[in-house]
Amino acid sequence: MKNTTLDDARELAKGLTDKIEQVRRDTADSFESAADSVRATAEHGCDAIGNLAQGAAKRLDSTAKIVRKYDLSRSMRNMVRENPGIAVGVGVAVGLFAGLSMRRH
Repeated sequence: MKNTTLDDARELAKGLTDKIEQVRRDTADSFESAADSVRATAEHGCDAIGNLAQGAAKRLDSTAKIVRKYDLSRSMRNMVRENPGIAVGVGVAVGLFAGLSMRRH
């Protein structure tokens, strides 16, 4: 029973991590797509609008790069190092929730 619960918790954590990474990639893709759309619009507009659109597209590209490079694992490790009490509390809460949800099934 104990190993099953631990395995289930690990599987849940892996699934959450995978989902977060997918959302991060999708978000970066959306920013890049928006930048491409802004550039396409700029090509058909007047110079003033084109310059504004090109600037907006560059900022969207920069944001996409930041989102792609963001390291959630490193951020979480730093948060745990800086706030170990909160990390333990969150771990206990997640464990309690996982235990209760498994008991019901």
